[in-house]
Amino acid sequence: MQVLESITPANPPSAIQMDRTYHTTEAAYSLPNEVQPNSNVEHQRLEMQHSLFIGLMEGRIMHAPISNQISKAIDIGCGTGSVTHTIASAYPSTTVYGVDLSPIPEYTRSRLPNLSYVQADFDELVSQDPPDPRFKPASFDYVFSRLLIYGISDWPTYLSRAISLAKPGAWIEMQEADYHWYRIPMFPSSPSPAAETFASHNLTLSELTAEIHPSERLKSETLWSQTMNALLLAKHLNPHAGSSLASLMSAAGLVDINIRRYISPAGVWPGLTPEASAFGKYVGKQTPLMYVPAIRKLGRETGWDEGEVEAAVRNLEAEFEGREDGQRLWFWVYVVCGRKPNEDGKESGS
Repeated sequence: MQVLESITPANPPSAIQMDRTYHTTEAAYSLPNEVQPNSNVEHQRLEMQHSLFIGLMEGRIMHAPISNQISKAIDIGCGTGSVTHTIASAYPSTTVYGVDLSPIPEYTRSRLPNLSYVQADFDELVSQDPPDPRFKPASFDYVFSRLLIYGISDWPTYLSRAISLAKPGAWIEMQEADYHWYRIPMFPSSPSPAAETFASHNLTLSELTAEIHPSERLKSETLWSQTMNALLLAKHLNPHAGSSLASLMSAAGLVDINIRRYISPAGVWPGLTPEASAFGKYVGKQTPLMYVPAIRKLGRETGWDEGEVEAAVRNLEAEFEGREDGQRLWFWVYVVCGRKPNEDGKESGS
């Protein structure tokens, strides 16, 4: 059963005011799920986000170097099934599963014979004893998840369970946000950073740890972002999951770990690619629409001081008010791939 919860900001950033639906499971996920047939705003947002990610990621969604011979794949937290459908289309002889807390909207795209959706809590699904025959340990060639930052309260355990599904030699790919915010200075005397500051790029784990990328000097936290991150932490959610994934994968024993970062701009400014600008224009409008209800909901759930919560909401709304191009803000989305070692101990890629 879903709970209807009214969200009407005191100073709404848009004319959109509606009842939103949320999960009532024990899972930590804090964003709307929109299962009502006439209230699919969240579905539309996820579909638009996926379309923009294709451009932002230079036409590729899957980054792991998986072979054409894989037999089983899973998309954890599949949302509307956009990535699940992409995997199943690219590998028509592969059995592909999409798992999500909410029903997947079947009207969004055509059904594929090799694709099945399962409505379930992933943790409960893989913890069954005896195991569900579809999700036996060490039976998958490819394990994928994207943007679960609002839903995972224990990343090491989640990663362990994801790895448990993988065959020896299989790839695990996770694409995750990291809410370290960055800002382009708006003073006329400040020179614009070079375009490579915002370009997608590969990183080694040591480079990531050393924080040597030129964007690091542009980190900038605001009242609303600090409050948002504190509320996520109070819910045992990790606002910096993206930058933690590579270390977690290494500690879990994965090998051949690859890290790539893509900008997630909340606005438009010189130096962005056309694809990043399109992404930024959309996210600039979505940021207050998405974060205002999330901050309020997290505040209620954690018992946060209401005055502090509303101060953060006002700070967020004031920052984005009247700006068609959003703000000169961004965070990084990390794509991290790791391979489960082969049983023979060899660590060469598959």
